[in-house]
Amino acid sequence: GVQTCALPIFCASPAHPQLIGQYRFRGTTVDTHGEPLGYVRVTFLDLQRNVRIVFRSREDGSFDRHMIPNGVYEVRFEKSGYVTRVETYDWSGVPRTTIIKEVRVVLESEAERAARELGKRAARLYSEAYAALAKGDCAVARANAEELLRTGAGSWEYAVRFVLARCDAQEGNLGQAAAQYGNVILLRPDLFEARFDLALVHERLDRKSTRLNSSHSSVSRM
Repeated sequence: GVQTCALPIFCASPAHPQLIGQYRFRGTTVDTHGEPLGYVRVTFLDLQRNVRIVFRSREDGSFDRHMIPNGVYEVRFEKSGYVTRVETYDWSGVPRTTIIKEVRVVLESEAERAARELGKRAARLYSEAYAALAKGDCAVARANAEELLRTGAGSWEYAVRFVLARCDAQEGNLGQAAAQYGNVILLRPDLFEARFDLALVHERLDRKSTRLNSSHSSVSRM
C-alpha cells in the first residue's frame, strides 16, 4: 500500500504501469488545526520547459492529480485568507512506472501570521476587516483596514489594501478599485487574486465606457 508522508518527505510506490515518466500527486490540504481546507489552488510550474499545471483541492481538502510529467517544479498552494506555501519538487527522474507522491499540506491563516508579526491589536483589526469583507459589510471592513494603515500594517500592507480594493469594487468605485489593486500588486506581485480581480475591474470599466460612448452617440444623433 501507499504510505502517507507529511511535507517535505515523499513516498514512492509503483502503481499500474502507465506512460514512462509520469507522476501522480495526491493528498490533503488542511489548516494549522488539522481541519480540511477546500478549494486550495495548486500550481505546478516547470520554468525550464514552460509547463504549468493548475488544479484545486476538493471541498474536503483532498486532491488527486494524475499524469504529471517528470521535471523540477515550483509548486504553489494558495487560498484567499491563507499564507501562500511554496515548495520545490525535484521529479526529474524518469520512472518506468507511475510514482505516487502523497502529501499533507498545512496552510497558515493570514490572521495567525499577522498575530505573530503585528501584535494582538493589529491582528484583531485585520481579522475583523477580513471577516467583514467576507460578509459584504464594507463599512466595517473599510474602517478597520484604514485604521490599520494609520497605525502601521508593516509587511501586511498589501493584504490590508486588498480589503480596500475589494470594497471599492463591490461598491462600484471602479477607478479607486483599479488604483488600489495596482498598489497591492506593487507590494505583492505574485498575488494572483489581485491580478484576477484587477482584470475583472478593467472589464467592467470597459463595458461602462462602451455604454457611455453609445449613449453619447445616440444623443448626438437626436
